[in-house]
Formats: sequence, C-alpha cells, structure tokens
Amino acid sequence: MAESVIIKPSGTVSGNGMIAAPAFTAPQPGQLMVQPGVEITFGLRGQPRVLKIEDLYVDEPGRPEILLKAQALIVSGVQRMEAARRCIAEDEDPLGADYQVTLFQGDIPELFYFSTLSEGFSTLVVAIHDALKGREGAPLNVDQINAVLRCLVRLRDQPFMRYDTALDLIDDLQAVGLSTDPPEAAALAEILLDEGDS
Repeated sequence: MAESVIIKPSGTVSGNGMIAAPAFTAPQPGQLMVQPGVEITFGLRGQPRVLKIEDLYVDEPGRPEILLKAQALIVSGVQRMEAARRCIAEDEDPLGADYQVTLFQGDIPELFYFSTLSEGFSTLVVAIHDALKGREGAPLNVDQINAVLRCLVRLRDQPFMRYDTALDLIDDLQAVGLSTDPPEAAALAEILLDEGDS
C-alpha cells in the first residue's frame, strides 16, 4: 500500500499561493490525496497550479529544521546518483560515476542524524550505507546506481517512510547484487556457527 500525503485545500495559503501547512492525516471529505512523487494540478483563487512533492517542504518559518536539513542532503544524493548514472550511460565514464558515488557516500553518515524521522528512513539509510561500504571500493554498475537512486528518490518523497516500505526497497538493492548486511555480520555469523558446533 502506497503512503500518501494529504493536503487540506482549506489550509492556510500564503501570499504566493502555496499551502503553508499540509496535514499528514487520514483523508476526509474535502481533502485531496496525493501519491508521493506525483505532480498534481489544482486551483487556488481560480489559478491552476502544479505542485510537486518537494514543494510541500519549502524553506519557510515553522518548518521543522531537521526535515529541511535531511531533505537537502537527500536531494544532493539524488543529484549525485543521477550524475553517476549519466556518466555511465551517456559519457561512458565509469571513473566519473565512481567519483559521484564516492561523494554521495561521504554524506551518508550525516544522514544518520535524521534517523528520528521514521523507522523506515533510518533502516533504509543504514542499508544504503552498508551496501556501498560492502563494495569495498569496487564501482557500482548502472543497475546498482539506479537501485540506490530509486531508494533516495523514495526517501526524498517519503521522509516519514514506513518500515515495510524500507524493507521492500532493501530487497531491490539486494536484487542487483548489493549486500545490505554490515561487514561485521559475517564475523558474527562465524562466531555463532563456531559456538553452535561446540
């Protein structure tokens, strides 16, 4: 089941026509349900307007600072992974792609700070971190870049992600050959196997 963002058309509208306070509640009569990542058109003051999910988290007073900082890092990660994909697909430049992935990888530890946004958010960030760390410097192929990019787009669009949604995305990472288990897990498994044999 897809997560949704609910916008109350009767919400406070700022001078530029933006809805200032979207509600994250169950849909009720008179509300519009928006699927993440979908552009919608609706009229405010008789003017049609296209609203992207990113517009819900604009930098304005009263927005949670933690959400704005997390979104900025995720948007940067999306841009870096898109650049990596372009390097491979268009420019046939695997070194350029690896450079972009490495720059993104350097930002991942800072995303740990935002783990309080949701359990799904923190779970997926850890999985992406472990998947890239587990490559031990080996470059990602285009399918792996696309899988990481899909995860980042979902984090951008659904920062309050449910845990089961994160698990589905982790399955996508594993399906392209990325191991989301931390490197320490192999050593722990050996210890547990040795103790079991005793």
